[in-house]
Amino acid sequence: MAQSESGIRLLALDMDGTIFRQDLVISARVQDAIARAQRAGVLVILATGRMPAATRSFVTMLGLTGPQIYANGALVQTVAGEVVSHLPIEAAVARDIVTYTSDRGFHVNAYVGEGVYVSRLGPEAEFTRMLNRINPVVVDDIGAFVQTHEPTKMVIVRLPAVEAGLLVEVQIAFRDRSLVFSSVPQYIEMVNPLVDKGRALKNLANLLGIGLDRVAAIGDGDNDFTLLSAAGLPIAMGNGTARLKSIARHVVGSVEQDGVAEAIDRFILG
Repeated sequence: MAQSESGIRLLALDMDGTIFRQDLVISARVQDAIARAQRAGVLVILATGRMPAATRSFVTMLGLTGPQIYANGALVQTVAGEVVSHLPIEAAVARDIVTYTSDRGFHVNAYVGEGVYVSRLGPEAEFTRMLNRINPVVVDDIGAFVQTHEPTKMVIVRLPAVEAGLLVEVQIAFRDRSLVFSSVPQYIEMVNPLVDKGRALKNLANLLGIGLDRVAAIGDGDNDFTLLSAAGLPIAMGNGTARLKSIARHVVGSVEQDGVAEAIDRFILG
């Protein structure tokens, strides 16, 4: 088996805005590059804000075999479904998120296990169904539900997009109680405040016996900042944020330009 010329043994990839656009299509060039990296002995993992059910088809398509990082690091799980680590939102915080969103007429998703739970169906639930490839389930009292079923993640859905300033408003409202971020324009995502992709990546690399100097990470958003900070080889997409690019060793083409394939060919296999 060919070996990675760079010495990289683990490659962590963000999903939205990194391996695909909002159309959820992974280009043939990116798929081929990921396959070649795996054949060269590189363990490829996804480090995403998505949950397993919304990621499974991509894991299968790409032929990934290792543990995957979900919900921005709140959940690490093998492809067979074995939980490596899980840090859910505390019940009291989840209840307050439901109250906060209900008072403002906002739609909220609660991600518990393999399901996404909502208080009503509508355009926001349909958007979630299309984006996450999972059918939301209606529960009569979502506030009571999240107190007895601590969610891995909760998401405020705003259509056509999150209003200017709302993300910061939610971050202030739940300061020190929840990590609040956005990976797609329609979502405000909330997880346990101790969660971050970088911590999950470090713990996973340690578990696998891989030094961080042998780890590469590619992302595009500010929620990938800790992921790239943890990796020995941090790579930002051309469509990435200025903050992310500021810590990257390399900046490659945008998602439309198959930047992930460029990164693999130039810096991991090259």
